[in-house]
Amino acid sequence: MRFNGNRKQRSEKEANISDLAGKKWLTLAEVRQVLDLGRTKTYELVARGEIPAVRIGLVLRVNREELDRWLETKRVVWNPRKGKRMNLSAG
Repeated sequence: MRFNGNRKQRSEKEANISDLAGKKWLTLAEVRQVLDLGRTKTYELVARGEIPAVRIGLVLRVNREELDRWLETKRVVWNPRKGKRMNLSAG
């Protein structure tokens, strides 16, 4: 039986994300970690203005509360049989 290191990596990642819960401003690396996105996709979302961010000199920061609100607007329900999704925040 082989040990799968993914379980350890997953628990370490979850611990790191919980450490970010108290932070008001996140770096893009931390946003990537929270959203489990790649570097390019994260920068694309910020560049298009989808993820709210501020630039301080050369540094980009994302307010954690604004990120959480943005995520709430992206909530969907997926129906695999119909191949459709419904945006829950559309009201």
